[in-house]
Order: sequence, then C-alpha cells, then structure tokens
Amino acid sequence: MGWSDGYICFEYWILLHFEQTTRSFRKCDDVISYIKKNYFPDYLKCDNCYDELKDKISVAIANGIWLEKQLKNDLDRGIKNYNMSAYTNVHCLVTKLLNPNKYWLK
Repeated sequence: MGWSDGYICFEYWILLHFEQTTRSFRKCDDVISYIKKNYFPDYLKCDNCYDELKDKISVAIANGIWLEKQLKNDLDRGIKNYNMSAYTNVHCLVTKLLNPNKYWLK
C-alpha cells in the first residue's frame, strides 16, 4: 500500500472543514482530488495548511460530530471504522487539544 493509497481519515477531516458529508471515497487520492477541485486548489497532503483552515475548525468539529452520529449504526453493528470509506475521528483529538482542561484523558 503506497502513501496515497492509505487510510483517508485525515483527508476526510480536511474535507469536513468545507462540507457536511458521508460521501464515500475509494482512496486517499480521490479525497484530495475532490478537495482540490471544489474547495482548496493548492492543498497538498504533506503541507502545513493550518493557516488556510484555522477559521473553519469549529465547522470541521461540528461536521465530524455529525458524521460520527451518521455512522453510529454501522459502528454498533460491529463494522470497524477502518473499513468505512467515510470516517474520521480527528475532531476528537482537535477538541481535546483545544480544550485540554475540559476533555482530560483518563
């Protein structure tokens, strides 16, 4: 499995900065192409894009929570998140990083 054929989790997180979706993607490059075509023409997988996205973090977190709710039935049926073509939980990490006192890891 090559670098761009890997899990789409992080690229899906980037996409959630722009839209609320359960859209399915077959591979990482497909998500990147979609992002570049529709929202962020200069997006590159290995570049730091924080400055371009920081004003949209709250939207991405809300969309991540929404996506998690949409996928709850699949997760409850035992489907593993790494087998889903529309999945990310990066919003959980970002929320904890932004609010370390509120979301303390036990």
